[in-house]
Amino acid sequence: MAEIDYFDDIRPYRNEEIASAIKRITADKKLHQVIQWLFPDKSVNDILDIILSVSTSDDFQVKLMYPAINSIVAKTSSGLTYDGLENLSPDKNYLFISNHRDITLDSAILQVILFDNGFSTTEISAGSNLFSSPLLLDIGKINKMFTVVREGNVRTFYENLKVLSEYIRHAIVHAKTSIWMAQGNGRTKDGNDQTEIALLKMLHTSYEGDFISGFNELNLVPITISYEYEPCDGLKVFEKYKSLHHKYMKEPGEDLKSIITGIAQPKGNIHLQFGIPVAAELARMDPDIKTPDFFRQLAEMIDQQIQSNYHLFPTNYISHDLISEKSDFSDHYSPAEKTRFREHADKTISGLPGDPDQLERILFQLYANPVENYFSTTNSGI
Repeated sequence: MAEIDYFDDIRPYRNEEIASAIKRITADKKLHQVIQWLFPDKSVNDILDIILSVSTSDDFQVKLMYPAINSIVAKTSSGLTYDGLENLSPDKNYLFISNHRDITLDSAILQVILFDNGFSTTEISAGSNLFSSPLLLDIGKINKMFTVVREGNVRTFYENLKVLSEYIRHAIVHAKTSIWMAQGNGRTKDGNDQTEIALLKMLHTSYEGDFISGFNELNLVPITISYEYEPCDGLKVFEKYKSLHHKYMKEPGEDLKSIITGIAQPKGNIHLQFGIPVAAELARMDPDIKTPDFFRQLAEMIDQQIQSNYHLFPTNYISHDLISEKSDFSDHYSPAEKTRFREHADKTISGLPGDPDQLERILFQLYANPVENYFSTTNSGI
């Protein structure tokens, strides 16, 4: 195993690096604006004093991130629920593979739940595109985030993936920490939560033995987060709409806009479901399985749990009925809930340039696809 400094370009900050990073972020006026929104009942100086008292990543999470995420949930949701944690142990380390609906909140909400239940918080994967400013980089690296490098030519791209794979295995097996990763590159834009086989292949490049042993070592657990009102649904719809007409290219500052919108936008109810470690399913696989079949079957295992554990809300059922022009799921929502969602959809679409009918269908599909996936994976039929 390589020495830890082999990972310096991607790892989170060590505790001895945090004091200087704290000085940098507390001097940034943009942080002051965030503090005023998150903690309106406290003075900026009071919060800055708390941040300046931070000396470790755990300190930062307990003193700042924990109350900040609870504040966001209280301000922008109707409540947070979770289930399935009884299947896991605080004494073990896991690779949490999650569906991805919001840039920051998916993993942040997980940390709050883990902390509240006596589990250690995880390290968090984050694309290098998200560290678009020194402030975001410092906050992320203090908050146990490691970098998924996405720039470079083909050769450096694959070299970076190899380092990333080695880092994840090192963190879980040797550093004894858990990891959160999204099941694919970027957020789901159409409500279809599917695991990228390339991600699974990357994870195995750091192991020289057989596939089953390699993934058993990582202790993989699928988790599913569900939002009643999809964070950044308007932005996702417009991105999907534009991609239908020409190659989609992100504009400067788009990721930061998505972060802010996702945090501030009302989300209704939120539910996080912990799955079951896939080790038992791996044990039933043929040890001589061919490479393509192994990764395909592993992706299907993860997808089955993520999709069947999706917590379907009235917004999902309403959208499915609107697209199908039927009322198959009318017993899952009230007329008032349907009216409220239609008002939300009309307001969202009215703010977007383009064909209103096409935009509306993309929005409804975003909410309806989890219904299709749920009934497909549970084999219960619609």
